[in-house]
Amino acid sequence: NVRYRMLIEPINWVGKTVLNIGSHNGLWPAAQLHAGAKKVTGIECREELINLSIQKVSNNNFTVIHDDMFSALTELKGQRFDIIFSSGTLCHTLYHLDWIRDISNLDFDLCVLDCPFWPSEEPMVYILAEGSTWSGNALTNIKQQISYTNPQQIQNRFYDTLAGIPSLKYIDIILEGFGLTYTQINYSLIESSLTNDEKARTIDYLIKQTRTLHIKKSQNFNNILTPVGEQLTKTDKEFGWDLDRIRTIITNELNNNYEY
Repeated sequence: NVRYRMLIEPINWVGKTVLNIGSHNGLWPAAQLHAGAKKVTGIECREELINLSIQKVSNNNFTVIHDDMFSALTELKGQRFDIIFSSGTLCHTLYHLDWIRDISNLDFDLCVLDCPFWPSEEPMVYILAEGSTWSGNALTNIKQQISYTNPQQIQNRFYDTLAGIPSLKYIDIILEGFGLTYTQINYSLIESSLTNDEKARTIDYLIKQTRTLHIKKSQNFNNILTPVGEQLTKTDKEFGWDLDRIRTIITNELNNNYEY
């Protein structure tokens, strides 16, 4: 799995305590425990996903906090986690500054932030409406879980929440304001070893729409990266998407040539 190579393999999980924000169905907590994490604490607002994650992980070293992530992070303020992990959650809220503030109030060595970014070199947020019917989106109210047997309830929730996709420049400014630094996983170093099918399935990373950031609070990382991770991280800041790559892909597809 390409995303496993970008999100799990670069990090030394052995013996680490992990906070997984938006633990969903337990896929990433299971991978982190398999890689040697000592304890994984998840935050998840959807009851059905918590039940799935408990079944999937089936490990006494995995626990889930059933709460809104902002409420949970407020309660966890000041606590210590070696690694904080968040994949695909930041683009499902409008409160990016609050999220980074709450992260900065925790004691950690590394925060892995994996999410889409809007393709602008300006500090901005693209706002959109999304529905809480899809399990990957936010809920309007944690106490109002959706009944999947009630068609009308589902129909009423197609576009019932607002979300915001931030530009990387916007996140960069907020991180700097809270004294946090970051590097990025260099996808191009992985790309050379991928099949064409694998490139097609991770095209969002290919064009730099989705990125994996390693956010750090101090210079003491406690050997948090593996040798692979040291090779794959880069410090340069490229805020926009790879427009030349996008043009090439579109041209190829128009010519029925699906080379990425």
